[in-house]
Amino acid sequence: MVAYSLLVGVVALQRLFELYISRKNEQEILAAGGKEVYPAHFFWMKLLHVSWLLAILLEVWTLKPRIISWVVIIAWILFICGQCLRCLAMSTLRQSWCVKIMVCPQNKLVHKGIYHYIRHPNYLGVILEVAALPLIYCAFYTSMTFSFLNLIILIIRIKAEEAALQENNQYNSIFSHQPRFFPALFAKKHREQT
Repeated sequence: MVAYSLLVGVVALQRLFELYISRKNEQEILAAGGKEVYPAHFFWMKLLHVSWLLAILLEVWTLKPRIISWVVIIAWILFICGQCLRCLAMSTLRQSWCVKIMVCPQNKLVHKGIYHYIRHPNYLGVILEVAALPLIYCAFYTSMTFSFLNLIILIIRIKAEEAALQENNQYNSIFSHQPRFFPALFAKKHREQT
């Protein structure tokens, strides 16, 4: 239980480090003539992630869930996949990556690397992490509750983000046929034709 709590702590530190990177990137985007849109979304995202980490520890330490080996194995796989997706998204976007919704008409949209296959690898990574990290210690209540809350927030956020990018960067002309989360089997053929 202590080792797992340390893992949750490491994830919390990772999130703080990402906020630091995001703030630096935000300043560069603003300096280039960009702007933040839908600022209220960030508050709810931040609240969700802080509550999620605290809820994990609360469930693990108070309810002491029974460990189910196959659940733990699957959870680790999903968690690692989520981490990889988010790291790929951050490394591909570089200075364009932010936790806030930022737009800059002068900047071209990134359509390479992982973004050549799916529109929202970062959000897919978050979906996997929010579900999987609690399940590494079989905290089912936290996994289900926060997966549901995360889904609601992401539905609203993705719609707003795509609308803002369309208004400022012609998002639909680049990504309209791109799957949001899972690469389509015909994606390669489609790209060759266009």
